[in-house]
Amino acid sequence: GQDPCFQENPTLQIGDGGETFVPIEANSSVIMTHGPQGGWHMLASVKVSHTDSIVTIHYQIHTVPENALISDNQYRVLLKEVDCDGTYWNMYGYLNVTDISQGDLDTPPELLCNKQLRLSMDAEDGHGQKASNEVLVIAAPDPADTCGS
Repeated sequence: GQDPCFQENPTLQIGDGGETFVPIEANSSVIMTHGPQGGWHMLASVKVSHTDSIVTIHYQIHTVPENALISDNQYRVLLKEVDCDGTYWNMYGYLNVTDISQGDLDTPPELLCNKQLRLSMDAEDGHGQKASNEVLVIAAPDPADTCGS
């Protein structure tokens, strides 16, 4: 018989977190982590339900309201499954603000601090089962950074 997990439409939830899946509430703060190599990223996690355990996840971040694409990442992952839900965490959304830089203002803390961003993800398994979602968040500075400088 068919796997009971495939009898419902796939769903996807976006979460934050490096060690586990925690759903992101709308307009909550997500830190623009200042990485050791000098770049910035926003960590995210995902919960995908009613798909195969191996999925390709497309994780993007856009500015609001300009809709500039500032992060575009693709991951092929094995979900950690419990019942019909699978989670994966510690996904890096590398921030590239080249397209929105304004002269000397050319880093994420200078350009994005306390601004609204849209995190979006879509997942697809090997059977063509797809799910997607998005959430609006507020970009928070890394403790090592200050806003606007």
